[in-house]
Amino acid sequence: MRVGGEDVSLEIRTPAVTAIVSLVAVDPELREIVNAELRERVGEGPAVLDGRDIGTVVFPDAFLKVFLVASLEERARRRVAETEPAGADDPEVRARYARSLAERDRLDEERAVAPLKPAADAIHVDTSDLDFETQVALVVRAARERHDGRS
Repeated sequence: MRVGGEDVSLEIRTPAVTAIVSLVAVDPELREIVNAELRERVGEGPAVLDGRDIGTVVFPDAFLKVFLVASLEERARRRVAETEPAGADDPEVRARYARSLAERDRLDEERAVAPLKPAADAIHVDTSDLDFETQVALVVRAARERHDGRS
């Protein structure tokens, strides 16, 4: 993820951002601006996108939709390892991240505009016990199977 050419991949996953992103996401006008920009950048694809409403709102007719889930504990562990590696073994740090993620989930699931939910035709993958390479392999396999089914 880049803003003005600067890599902000780590910054957008901090607890401070996680705490406010759901508050920003409820603004319908802002959402439409962001969604229009995403649609324009993707065009006819192909593309891989990640987001809480990509398959339900932004690209409801996408070729393949995958709804990735993981336990709250695993998501917190991953987020700490990604943004605050020094705290990876600290239960209090992981608990703080878990609380932040749980609150974001709650707000996103309850919002009136584009609530967090899987698309009806999404493939569900629980990644709690899967490494990144296995996750990618599962998604690639699903895409190939979907493609072969259409050929």
